[in-house]
Amino acid sequence: MAQEKVMGWVERLPNVGVPILVRRERIECKVQSAARLVEQAKMIRAEAYRDGLALMREVHEQWTLDEVNQAKNA
Repeated sequence: MAQEKVMGWVERLPNVGVPILVRRERIECKVQSAARLVEQAKMIRAEAYRDGLALMREVHEQWTLDEVNQAKNA
């Protein structure tokens, strides 16, 4: 499914000029860039979560649960 352009209706205005179309295109580029950054942030959060789980496994292999809890509560 094709994604609808941001403010796509601007292109359908009678006698719309290049300056308006260029500004609309710049806005579209910003919206697309923001969407890519959101997806990148999701991937980084997921990676950080997995890394955190791996670190917790390693910590629990080296220290007792009591030692971990004492460190958390200190």
